[in-house]
Amino acid sequence: MIFLKKLILRMENHPKTIWSITAMYALLIFYLSSIPITQPPPVVEIPFIDAIEHIVEYAILGGLLLVSFRSIKRDDVFAVILLVFLYGFSDEVHQLFTPGRFFDTWDIAADCAGGIIGVFVVKKETGWRHKK
Repeated sequence: MIFLKKLILRMENHPKTIWSITAMYALLIFYLSSIPITQPPPVVEIPFIDAIEHIVEYAILGGLLLVSFRSIKRDDVFAVILLVFLYGFSDEVHQLFTPGRFFDTWDIAADCAGGIIGVFVVKKETGWRHKK
């Protein structure tokens, strides 16, 4: 995890870069949720795989957002979690217009859980009190 800490601390010193990476990642989430589901899911089901995917996806987004906020000298956990929630909600609304996809409140819950985990990981790796 030392590599992760060094990467986070390095990115905090490059606001344009980390905000660009965060925006590109958000666009990737949008793109992936735009792919229509035209075939039924595979026969082999992995329990809770959908929730796990959402948690991992939004943990990355939450961590990136926190590092992005820190790059402009703000360590605003509440704002990050709120943005993760709003992005997850908007993603679910967006899926209403994508063939084979639907709005699911459990996905929003998994998105929020993932965002909180991402914030926790960044905080744990870089210290709970951020130097401004």
